[in-house]
Amino acid sequence: MRREAPPPSGGIYRPRNPRASPLYRCVRQHAEELEGADLIKRPVESQVLERFLACGDLHLGFARIYCDQCGHDYLLAYSCKTRYFCPSCHQKRMLAYGEWLEENLLAPVPHRQYVFTLPKLVRPFFRYRRRYLGSLCRLVAGLLKAGYTAMDPRGQPAFVLYVQTFGDLVTFNPHMTAMDGGNAGHAGAITCPCRGCRRRISPLRHVQSVAAAARDSTL
Repeated sequence: MRREAPPPSGGIYRPRNPRASPLYRCVRQHAEELEGADLIKRPVESQVLERFLACGDLHLGFARIYCDQCGHDYLLAYSCKTRYFCPSCHQKRMLAYGEWLEENLLAPVPHRQYVFTLPKLVRPFFRYRRRYLGSLCRLVAGLLKAGYTAMDPRGQPAFVLYVQTFGDLVTFNPHMTAMDGGNAGHAGAITCPCRGCRRRISPLRHVQSVAAAARDSTL
């Protein structure tokens, strides 16, 4: 005889229906057209589309979730776990990563967000040579570090830096986003080292000046 289960402390799980979404219908209808028109350039793009069409489909695999206390069970379909395409899986990854950052990495100080973009003329170069995106990311990290060091050599900058390759219109737009916590020990903001003013200043001005100096030295 099953015992009565206590009222749940959290929300009630409701399985989603991915086939009802407009994105699923669009991919199902036009995926073959994209491949036939040779618009899918990279193997990972084809893999993402295939995994997205299989996401949440009980016919393609599932796990049985069982409660030892009340005996209730239900089926949970496997997910595609792809980034930036499947709205459900990507949102879950972002929430989990943000929670990990807050609990394990970020200090309780104010943070800034910087976005470093590229001119449209040089974006195609990185589209077909993606291995250089890592070098571009390290270049931005060096600029941030040089900017903070120029203001205050006593501390070291602390930031999280990652690359994105698309914009609002789902076009190829490589850019680097930095979540910056400032110099270590300075509460996420920088105070002018001059003893006379002690005003709050932004490291972005120094980053721009360092970038301009590096650009002029290569001309």
